[in-house]
Amino acid sequence: MNALAACNHLIIPAQTEFLALKGLERMIRTISMINRARKKKLAYTIIPTFYDRRTQASVGCLRELHKRYPDLLRPEILFVPE
Repeated sequence: MNALAACNHLIIPAQTEFLALKGLERMIRTISMINRARKKKLAYTIIPTFYDRRTQASVGCLRELHKRYPDLLRPEILFVPE
């Protein structure tokens, strides 16, 4: 928690799987709590990782990330090596 409060910008890797979305939601809630206590808001960026275009779960999860966090999502995607 102290490290989050001390940083200026947070980069959040988000695996493109359903359970990772739930973890991301909890992380964003934590950031909201920190922002309420700080004078300056903690900026953050989400980077999709382990994306596998061959699986519907990965494709659906990336679509959901774009829908929920369009302004916070980096355009770069870290793919699963084929």
